[in-house]
Amino acid sequence: SPVDSPTKSPVDSPTNSPVDSSTNPPTASPANPTCSVCGEGKTVDFPDAVVEFPGQPSITCGELQENGFSGRIPPGQCSRIPMIINRACGCDPRTPVPTPEPTLPPT
Repeated sequence: SPVDSPTKSPVDSPTNSPVDSSTNPPTASPANPTCSVCGEGKTVDFPDAVVEFPGQPSITCGELQENGFSGRIPPGQCSRIPMIINRACGCDPRTPVPTPEPTLPPT
């Protein structure tokens, strides 16, 4: 009697995972403009002083200023920060040391 050869089972090739090429990796560059946390033309005088904002970890004034200069603070928040940190971070402009009166050489 004739012998039938066994039927091979079907083999499916593996399915590759879908690749979404439309998503871009996050960029490291900040999306916000630079921000002076003490206000325009002022800088932090006490960089080691610590400030706290509700819902945020505490941060030194120096770190906060660096975050502002590097564009990590949204403009809406930046405009309110000087009022909050002014005293703690020493944002008041310093009174310059008075220039001594010139002395005239003896005549």
